[in-house]
Amino acid sequence: VVGGASARLAKEQGSEHIRLKYHRTGLAVNGSHEMLESAIFEVIQYTAARNREATDIQIELTARLRSENHDLVDIFLEDNGKPIALSSSEVIFRPFSPVGTSGADSDREQVRLAIANKMISGMGGQIHIQSRSSLEIGNSFVITLSRG
Repeated sequence: VVGGASARLAKEQGSEHIRLKYHRTGLAVNGSHEMLESAIFEVIQYTAARNREATDIQIELTARLRSENHDLVDIFLEDNGKPIALSSSEVIFRPFSPVGTSGADSDREQVRLAIANKMISGMGGQIHIQSRSSLEIGNSFVITLSRG
């Protein structure tokens, strides 16, 4: 079941400026729940590091069955932080690829997304960034996995 452990992990790791809101859905996914929680945690930590100057970052975690294929579950991690250019969406999940900022901090942050991508791929799923075109702030990470 998607949700609770990620909130606990975020608090344990000292992401005090992150408020995580999640919706219990009762949806189960195929694969290791520990691996899924770890992948979600990497995305949360990426968001925290990318927005370290902000005082109130909110992340909403929601899981839903895909409307056109009920065998797939989409897990949305939507934040109100600095937007990532969608032109970077192809390379952002690869470590050490140039994405907007440079330096050791951005490389370390981006490795978190590469780790999340590797974990999700290992579970037979995908992770990508989806446009939040109605908003000029924030990002929407989408993890797609088979329903359990």
